[in-house]
Amino acid sequence: MNAGIHIKKVIMFYCTDWQLWKVLGTSIALVFSILLKVIFPSIGLFLLILLDMRFGVKKYVKKQKDDGMKLKSERSYQNIQSGGVRKTFSKIADYITIILVFVVFEAVLEYMGVNLKYQNFTLSNFIVLLLCINELKSLDENIRYLQGISLLTSVLDFVFRRKSVSEIVKQQQQDENK
Repeated sequence: MNAGIHIKKVIMFYCTDWQLWKVLGTSIALVFSILLKVIFPSIGLFLLILLDMRFGVKKYVKKQKDDGMKLKSERSYQNIQSGGVRKTFSKIADYITIILVFVVFEAVLEYMGVNLKYQNFTLSNFIVLLLCINELKSLDENIRYLQGISLLTSVLDFVFRRKSVSEIVKQQQQDENK
């Protein structure tokens, strides 16, 4: 909460003439101080969202090519429709809302004396982890459509079954040919 107080002081120092800025500064400081509890997993989540958006655009372009539709250019940024980008920003807003709800819920439980922490792993970190898994699944679907290789099964095969990367690629190509 100390970081939020410092952010509020800086905002109020620069904007003391207008009363609305004091309210906005307080609310922004409160949101930042709440989000600082889960800042590192949240950064990873938002990077995954941006990666998913990029591969989603490539998937859209490939679908258009496969359907025989004429593209404006081979460059994918010229073929972007605003609907997909709007969905990405809507997803980011939904994720921020979910994270804020669980951080506040966790703070209320801590105030009531219920401890949900396991060392430094909290309930809100677990929720961010679940959101990251959701984004990884979406990213895996996009890459599987583009390349024909599932990243999640490849990583699981590499880590748990101790297969080499070339064995994994050969097996996925054989599965794709069937």
